[in-house]
Amino acid sequence: MRTILLVSSAAVAALVAGVALVGYSPSACSCVTPIDTLTHSAGLDLPGVAVPAATIEAGLNRTMRGRSADPASTDFLYYRCQPPLPDRLVCRVPVEESPLLTRGLDVTYHTVRGRISHVSVRRSVWL
Repeated sequence: MRTILLVSSAAVAALVAGVALVGYSPSACSCVTPIDTLTHSAGLDLPGVAVPAATIEAGLNRTMRGRSADPASTDFLYYRCQPPLPDRLVCRVPVEESPLLTRGLDVTYHTVRGRISHVSVRRSVWL
């Protein structure tokens, strides 16, 4: 009886420790967040630092002007991009997510003949 109690206690302790480690472990990939990718695209190497929307907009206007606005290109792979009008591409970049709301940036790429002419960035909240 004592052996069964000892073995079952050890099994329970191992199970609890295993669950705790799985819950604690970071994800296997060293993923970069969409906002970090966006700030890097804007020429700002500040991973994990909150950057004002106006600063990101200025950086994107410097680095993205003249590039193709094709939503399938690698510049837009990590964002939720939609072309609501032929001369615009709007991308939603999440910054903070909760079960109810997502806070982030709406990045609008204004285009002329399929090339980015200028970019506007504004903070946004969506479901």
